[in-house]
Amino acid sequence: NRNKDIGLIGFYDCVKDEKVSDLLLDKCINWLKTKGCSKFRGPVNLTIWHNYRFISKCKRKPDLFDPFSKDYYIDFWKKKGFTNAGKYVSAVRQDFNYVIPYTKKAYDDLLEHKFKLRKFNKKSDDLKIILELANQIFAESWNFVPLSFKEFEYLYQEIMNNVDLSFIEIAEDKEKKPLGFCFSLPNPYNKEQIILKTIGVLPELRRQNIA
Repeated sequence: NRNKDIGLIGFYDCVKDEKVSDLLLDKCINWLKTKGCSKFRGPVNLTIWHNYRFISKCKRKPDLFDPFSKDYYIDFWKKKGFTNAGKYVSAVRQDFNYVIPYTKKAYDDLLEHKFKLRKFNKKSDDLKIILELANQIFAESWNFVPLSFKEFEYLYQEIMNNVDLSFIEIAEDKEKKPLGFCFSLPNPYNKEQIILKTIGVLPELRRQNIA
């Protein structure tokens, strides 16, 4: 981690026994202390898919890309002294009639006057463009680590070869300068569902309705 005093704990899995959990967490914390860490965050499975949280409440069955956790995990970590560092929400929407009236006018105005959207082109340098955008967009995220194109391509290779890429879009200005992207893909286990994984817009262009 670029913040050298922060240690990350990931890939946690445990039976329902607090003593076993304490043993695991103590081992991790003590090892990180030997590396100079004084703050500890988790669970963080550092992949491009960012499994960095536990499920605390879920009114639906966990879906693809939702983190895996058991009900007692949170209690074990809290008893060990961990506190909530952030809150994230995943949602499923079926009726967009509530959303469209708030977004449609801005969408039409932006496409007419300032920006455009285009589909991802697998045969071009679009994957490099998305990496370059991501390295700028997420640079201030607490768990950000810049990736080389070789690393990025390796992580996405299987996905790029096995899913419909027509749901990935890149936002550009009138001079075709990339400004942001939307990475979406069909749920392979539910053909009627699209998973909206990431929306990113360059920091200097945020709050301009591009997302």
